[in-house]
Amino acid sequence: MKNKIVLFAALWVLLFNFSSHALAQDASKSNWNVNADLVSSYIWRGVNMSSPVSFQPSLSYSAGNFTLGTWSSAAFDGQFLEVDLFASYTLGKFTFVFTDYFVQKVDGVRIADYFQFDTDKTGHVFEAELDFSGGESFPLNAKIATAFYGADKNADGKQNYSTYLELAYAKTMKNIDFELFVGALFSDSQFYAAGAGLINAGISVSKTIKITDKFSLPISGAFITNPKLQDVVFVLKFSL
Repeated sequence: MKNKIVLFAALWVLLFNFSSHALAQDASKSNWNVNADLVSSYIWRGVNMSSPVSFQPSLSYSAGNFTLGTWSSAAFDGQFLEVDLFASYTLGKFTFVFTDYFVQKVDGVRIADYFQFDTDKTGHVFEAELDFSGGESFPLNAKIATAFYGADKNADGKQNYSTYLELAYAKTMKNIDFELFVGALFSDSQFYAAGAGLINAGISVSKTIKITDKFSLPISGAFITNPKLQDVVFVLKFSL
């Protein structure tokens, strides 16, 4: 147990040191960001994590191409709580992302202790992700993500290495952003609560509405289906 905590702490110290090095290289491009979203339902890669309304704040620090931050989702009814840590580095059109997912509360019941990192007991899931962004000239985005440690187990209690692939076509027309997306799992996964196959497909539309000369409200709507689970949901999001 002690060794697991030391390993976890060492990993994040390494990431912080890398961030400091990036800042020293390009201090003019460093900044803090605080954001918050209100969503009608929390849908993650086609999976309905919690409903109804959830509050989703985030805090991040960027230095050059490196970003370190935290993100959370808390249901208004108190039934669900997730707090994640993440680190990313962008090189050209590619971004590598490391995420530590941690769900503490489901259906109002505390299900995990934060400082428990034993792979057979922990509520954490570590994931490595590679993103590709084609940009305006080639509006195709892609991501592949694999969970490699923690509470992502198969039926035999072994590490499942759940892997998710997503493709998206993004386009902006008349100040409105459109995105068509489709995502699939490579194997059955308790972490995703779904079997192998297509679990995420839909369309999202977003626009920034000008309220006053100094205040605008980004708003988006997404029609999301999970063909594997036969689910469908419409999500409305306000960004603050």
